[in-house]
Amino acid sequence: PSMNRLSATAGFTFSPSRHFDIDFGYNYIHGPEREGSYPYELNGQNLPFAGSYEIDAHILSLGFHLKF
Repeated sequence: PSMNRLSATAGFTFSPSRHFDIDFGYNYIHGPEREGSYPYELNGQNLPFAGSYEIDAHILSLGFHLKF
């Protein structure tokens, strides 16, 4: 479900030689606590599905670049 999110990213490139680069990246995502619900029907009965949730994610990336 939709929620507001805060995100921060950082990255850098390390070049050990003229023909080779290594890229590093980091992304942090935070979604504050949110209440949500979804109407769910099972065998003709309405069973509401509700709860409180939040998001915290740490994403790392690594890339290689060869120059010919």
